[in-house]
Amino acid sequence: MFRIALQTQDARDPVEVSVERTGAADNNIHHAHVNGRHAEVEVHQLGDGEGWLRIGGKVLPYIASECNDALHVWIKGRIYTISVVDRKPRRATGEATDAARSTINAPMPGTVLQVKVEVDDTFEAHQPLIVMESMKMEMTLSAPHAGVVKSINCKEGQLVEMNAILARLDKKRNGESLDS
Repeated sequence: MFRIALQTQDARDPVEVSVERTGAADNNIHHAHVNGRHAEVEVHQLGDGEGWLRIGGKVLPYIASECNDALHVWIKGRIYTISVVDRKPRRATGEATDAARSTINAPMPGTVLQVKVEVDDTFEAHQPLIVMESMKMEMTLSAPHAGVVKSINCKEGQLVEMNAILARLDKKRNGESLDS
């Protein structure tokens, strides 16, 4: 789950919205919670900065661009400004923590631009592993720890959905710790 601030041109104050994936097989579907109300939102990206949303049975085309750490989205003649409120990653405990540390996941839908490692390569903490693009913004993905690449589940030029597993990692090689 993450929180965003949603601001329209004519509103004085932004509205805080909590967004989470549904867990369904289709990664395009999210639950949005705002002021005690809930809506299911389906997001489909058609190309660079454009696509459509399905909210409450209505299909709405959108055009989006990123500027000054915010996403500006045009829907039905109105421009909405979206910025992330909760920037700190949430720490999980137990199995979830180990699972999160053992994969590189797509932070949002986009295109894989570069895969900088191969299977069995060792890497250092925060070393660039995969570069992807989403909404005309490049993101370099890395791991918070040193390790070895167990598998690569993507290729350059591939379109990926949010949270798709791009690579699997291991913190050890032949029983030897690679933590830094």
